[in-house]
Amino acid sequence: MLAALTSFAAVERVALLSRHGERERLIKHHTTLDEAGADSSRYGGPALLASGLGQLSRVGQALREVYLSPTCAPEACLAGTGVLERADVHAESSGLVRTLDTAAVLLGRLSPPRGGGPPQTVFSRAEAEDYVLRGYAADKCAALTRSLREWYSSAAFREQEEASAALRREAAAALRQAETQAAALEEEEGRGDGDEGGSGEAEIPLRDWWNAWDALSTSPQPLLPPEAMRRAEALIAWLEAHKFTAAPRSHLCGGALLSALLDHLTAPLDAPRLLYFSAHYPSLLCLLGALGLSTDSGLPADRWLSERLIAPASVLAFELHSAAEAAPPSYHLQLWLLNSTQLAAEGSNASAVAAARRRGGGGGGWVRLELPCGAAGEARRCDEAAVALRGAPPAAAPPPPLRVPSASAAASAFCEACGSTAENMAACARRGGGEGQCVGSGVVGLASGVAAAALLLLAAGGLRWSRQGGGRRARPVTNTLAAHSALEPKSSEMAVSAAAAPVAHA
Repeated sequence: MLAALTSFAAVERVALLSRHGERERLIKHHTTLDEAGADSSRYGGPALLASGLGQLSRVGQALREVYLSPTCAPEACLAGTGVLERADVHAESSGLVRTLDTAAVLLGRLSPPRGGGPPQTVFSRAEAEDYVLRGYAADKCAALTRSLREWYSSAAFREQEEASAALRREAAAALRQAETQAAALEEEEGRGDGDEGGSGEAEIPLRDWWNAWDALSTSPQPLLPPEAMRRAEALIAWLEAHKFTAAPRSHLCGGALLSALLDHLTAPLDAPRLLYFSAHYPSLLCLLGALGLSTDSGLPADRWLSERLIAPASVLAFELHSAAEAAPPSYHLQLWLLNSTQLAAEGSNASAVAAARRRGGGGGGWVRLELPCGAAGEARRCDEAAVALRGAPPAAAPPPPLRVPSASAAASAFCEACGSTAENMAACARRGGGEGQCVGSGVVGLASGVAAAALLLLAAGGLRWSRQGGGRRARPVTNTLAAHSALEPKSSEMAVSAAAAPVAHA
């Protein structure tokens, strides 16, 4: 294992996907996942807290030490100069306050602009059109909503309802008491409205547990004893992992993001070396589920998904490494989780982290995650040698076309797999699918396509390099978003609709 690790010397590309930092309270609908903040009238949703800014600063520094520090280990260095050129970074965020601010803080710490230059540009889509980072949210995907409703009626869900009833009653009592005390204080200070406060619920429904957990975890004062809080976190981790990592839901909400990730890893040589997505914990879970890392896999390596929620400001890091000496050149992928909670507890020691990573282990908040390998549907893991990606990139490549070839097709694939209603038909058509491709065809395309892509081009046999539209582009052998050939882009010059294209934030 060590020999396999050390034979891959250089990191060629890195893709980072972060959860935003700690924020104000957020309320979500259990099925449609529509959300409102502490002040539902606030544009852009709940804001980051000061503690969240501190988290992001630490995480940005930890990323800098691994990828950009003059003392970074050769096998992880993107640029030992401490700075990445703006052209070497592509950053996207969901269009909400908490993620846009997260991107600004984290990127500013990771790669500060030189000489007072402009900050890194961050692109985003309008919420209604964001099927890449927030395909799970706001009832965008009818098939996902149906699947959640069905799961809430399943035997496994009912068993958890029975097992967690006492905890949910304890939480309801604690929240009711806190609301009553807050209302009494407001009344005493002349700010009350005569409402005694309190939800009146004797037991919080399991499907609404997110809202209870968020109230507990964002409260300035502890509302439950430490042991009860640990059980509360385990329950929310179980609930959210089953929502977003289990098939077919993970393919519906994570397929487009997986496609974007693979496009980055297989792009021409002159494409940005660092891809960054500022997103949400469901975005991370959906992507992991689309990759095959799921609470339903039955593998010990995936058990953590249903034991603890991905902490605010944590980051998934995909690293594409090249072999030090290989003919033809070989590539492999490593997946890491930078856990912000562990980072705060352990601190960051650059040399110790580099040594641990070289051994295939973690430390300083870094945790190695095992990638699936083998044929689609096989629940097994493999070592570094088995996950080698073979295929040499071209020696030189002209600049890629200004228009993105796959975004429109990916959007129409999302619409087709998710199904359509009269309300969202127009949005689907704007995304490039047209009415014929938006009529609901179920989840077969995303479910089978992402699984068959398995995983990260491994079972498919590597990359296929081709010349299209005047530029050489690497393309996955298997379409990761949908299995239907009808959903493949017909030309590398396919334009992205204005509705689907991200907009820039300076």
